[in-house]
Amino acid sequence: MKRIALVLLAASAFAQTVAFPGPGMPASGGGIALVTHVAGPVTAGSGGGVSAAINTTGANFLVLNASFYSSGCTVTVSDSNSNTWAALTGYSNGASTGRFYYAVNPKVGSGHTFTVSGSSCYPSFEVAAFSGMKTSGVFDSGTDSGANGNSATIQPGSVTPPSGYQLVMTGVSIDSGSVSSVNSSFTMTDSLAYSGGNNFGSGMAYLVQHPGAAVDPTWTISGYNHTAVNIAAFAGM
Repeated sequence: MKRIALVLLAASAFAQTVAFPGPGMPASGGGIALVTHVAGPVTAGSGGGVSAAINTTGANFLVLNASFYSSGCTVTVSDSNSNTWAALTGYSNGASTGRFYYAVNPKVGSGHTFTVSGSSCYPSFEVAAFSGMKTSGVFDSGTDSGANGNSATIQPGSVTPPSGYQLVMTGVSIDSGSVSSVNSSFTMTDSLAYSGGNNFGSGMAYLVQHPGAAVDPTWTISGYNHTAVNIAAFAGM
């Protein structure tokens, strides 16, 4: 009995010093987490506009999916904290274009707003703030893709992130209808329906995965016309 008690005592002490991951917890590292999100603009219009204010405290990575008019429109992405935004490849459906923008190690805080503007662009957008991301080398060239089509369902094309903890983002741009859903274990942050004369439609979703594995989500659009989708992978710590 004394021997059993000693074994149980040792096991208890070991359990107190070694934290085993519980359900839904990563085996090690992998602290990628969604802090907050918002869609915009508050008031749609041809020139774009600003989002509602959110509290991004705790985030070290911002990603924005913009949907805007394809013909001769150049949008500008900015925010109230004057962060620097990098742009990935834009994908067009012939009427609207979808494009990811991101900010690494940004200035964050309460009252944080985001603006997408441009002459006769009719943009809509979604923003998500994450923690646990790398502050350099967060995007590897070649880990993004996109497509366009004219059907109720569409995929951006498969990407295989490098090893390690990865944040995979996918976005959609539509020139008719609204976003119904996205699969492959992605979680949608926000979406905005198309509104003629006001804004193109859009939506954004994310997936945290480890290790990096090939993924190609399917978006489903209600009242579809032409649709463009994009996907990109970003590295966590």
